[in-house]
Amino acid sequence: STFDEPVEEQGIAFTPMAFDIASEIRNPDVARLLAGNFARLPKVWRTVVVPMISEMLAACWRAAADADLIIHHPKVFVATDIAEKTGARFICASPVPTFPTGDFPIITATRDFGPTLNRLSWRILGFSRLVYRSQITAWRARTLGLKGGGPINEPPGYHHGKPSTALCAVSPSIVPRPTDWPSDWHMTGSWCRSEARASRGDHPLDPALDAFIEAGPTPVFIGFGSMPTPSGGDLSPIIEEAVRQSGL
Repeated sequence: STFDEPVEEQGIAFTPMAFDIASEIRNPDVARLLAGNFARLPKVWRTVVVPMISEMLAACWRAAADADLIIHHPKVFVATDIAEKTGARFICASPVPTFPTGDFPIITATRDFGPTLNRLSWRILGFSRLVYRSQITAWRARTLGLKGGGPINEPPGYHHGKPSTALCAVSPSIVPRPTDWPSDWHMTGSWCRSEARASRGDHPLDPALDAFIEAGPTPVFIGFGSMPTPSGGDLSPIIEEAVRQSGL
């Protein structure tokens, strides 16, 4: 696994999923689907998505069946089901803003809709379970002994219809903390291991890159995450304008 060593270095037990999402993204059918070829969806759903969700359900139960506290990524949407079964405390931890607010719309939107519609736009995330509902319902009955398919529309940061503790690993210098978030939703700043660079002594930076970083003001890196895009060229003027506005 990509992540087992850094996790176990912290003295934390690591329970892997039985699939590699990074490899699946490089699957030619998945890449074509993500690039907009929706004719690939039936095949990708049958050969990639259904097996992946089945394994995620099993792996989540293996990892959390005896837990007193569940800290989960928003995409691990069945954490709420496990907490329902076990009574564990429940914290959603997101690397990006995914918790409802009226201050700005869902992060995929291209304009501000105003406070009411902004807040409603985040409800879309609460429907993400619906496409897997038949799998989840069967798993809840078979593994958890619970009836029904669980919550139908519960966005990240909610549990049993009410806000629960949530952590957002974003700096308020980048995204100001929404004014309408409950007090138990925390914007913490990025999560970085202080020893990360020192622990990678066997993989030092290229001397030229190291010299560049140390030579002047701290540079800002603009990255693109793990998702491919069919219109990478369109991003260049947006990035250039952002750099100009920030004075960098």
